[in-house]
Amino acid sequence: MDPAGHFAKRVETVCVISVVLSMLSLVNSHVAMPSYNFALAAWGLFASYSRSSRAAFALMGFTSISMILDIVFLTLWSHGDANVLKPQSGSIAGSTTGFSVAMMSINLISKLAVLYFTMHLFAALGGSEAARRQ
Repeated sequence: MDPAGHFAKRVETVCVISVVLSMLSLVNSHVAMPSYNFALAAWGLFASYSRSSRAAFALMGFTSISMILDIVFLTLWSHGDANVLKPQSGSIAGSTTGFSVAMMSINLISKLAVLYFTMHLFAALGGSEAARRQ
């Protein structure tokens, strides 16, 4: 298998995992979790199937931005008195919120794998030279 095909398969696998984690993080009934993670994973599947260097480059940029936004979301909403992500103990909303935060945190970690494999896919497709030709 050529290097581009190898890394495209890896990007596809990690993006399928990210789709599942994104859907599980939206189970929450108390707080609306960011839904851009689902669209980002779908873009990753498109980039792996199209094997376009422009799509891979856009995926790297969007993933980097979404990682920053996820960290900001988790930090702002779980800080001090405005801790929306931790409702009263014993409530049903508390259990779903904890589950959603855990899935979002695992998805944040999986984005590191998306970045790693997408960088290798971008390089295998020819990098910036191939992006200029498209």
